[in-house]
Amino acid sequence: MKTVEYEKKKLLTEKEFNDKIAELSRFAPADDILQINYYYDTADFAFHKRDETVRIRQKDDKLRFEHKIGKQSVGSTKISKETARSMEILPKGVLFDNIEVSLLGSLITYRTNFHMDNFVISLDKNFYLGSIDFEIEVESDKLDDALPPAIDIFVGTPAAGKYTRFVTALKNMDDQYNMIAN
Repeated sequence: MKTVEYEKKKLLTEKEFNDKIAELSRFAPADDILQINYYYDTADFAFHKRDETVRIRQKDDKLRFEHKIGKQSVGSTKISKETARSMEILPKGVLFDNIEVSLLGSLITYRTNFHMDNFVISLDKNFYLGSIDFEIEVESDKLDDALPPAIDIFVGTPAAGKYTRFVTALKNMDDQYNMIAN
């Protein structure tokens, strides 16, 4: 299955995150989701360097292999293409695009979704490699959709994607290990 995704995202402080959940709860019902992204790449991060994400996402006791590509931007909106298929097991490695990729680690997200007009507004609390961050993500089916009035925080630099933040944290851990080892 292939999809095109239009999204805006921004990192939040914990207070902004909690305030935004309270505010959005007044406008729309919420549903809570737990998802785990298991990230795969080569040792030299070949897919990350091409702005691609190879992951298996666990949600509702189901596994889906996902490949996300083409992160182009129009203003602060990122456009990506994603392909997905069901998986039965979580492997340590996968042959993808004739390249062997290995499991690097996981990122756990506690997500609260709000559905408003043509949008899904997600507030995410993410746990990965000893880090916790908070993020708002707004997805739409169309590029030209105007944000609902309840979403007034998309000013400044958009957040890097979850996989980019994961890779940055992983590289920082490697750097710290190398400093200690030497």
